[in-house]
Amino acid sequence: MKYIGATLLVIIVLIAGAFGVMALMSSPADNLEVSDGSVYAQDSMFYAEGTVTNAGDVAATANLTMRLKIDDEYKDGFEHTDDITVEPGEQIREDYSLGRLDDLSQTEQEQIVNSNFVIEYYINSNLKYESSAVS
Repeated sequence: MKYIGATLLVIIVLIAGAFGVMALMSSPADNLEVSDGSVYAQDSMFYAEGTVTNAGDVAATANLTMRLKIDDEYKDGFEHTDDITVEPGEQIREDYSLGRLDDLSQTEQEQIVNSNFVIEYYINSNLKYESSAVS
C-alpha cells in the first residue's frame, strides 16, 4: 500500500514538473507582435517606427530592436534597442532614431531614397517583422 502512495506521489511531482517546464519555456514576450513598420527622415536623421501589440493575458517586458539592412548587410550604428513593457491587449507605437543619414555613403543614401532597404524588428532577438515601406 505504501508503494502505491509513493508511486502516486512521484507521478504527481512529474506532472507538476512538466507543467512548470512548459510555463518556463513560454514567455509573456512570445505574445508580442510587431506591425505597421515604417521609416522617415527628419533633420538629417533616419527614423523607424512600428506598432507592438500584446496578444497575451499578462504584461510583457522585452527588448525591441530595429535595424537597418541595405543589400543584405546590416549598417553599423543604424540600430536602436530599448526595453518596452506592453500591457495585455495594448498596442504601443515605438519610434526610434536609427542614425544620421550623413553617416551613410552616397550610394546607400540613394538606396534609401529608392526604397532599396529593409528595417528588421526584433523582440528579444527574434525577428518579428520586416518593413521596406517609406512614409
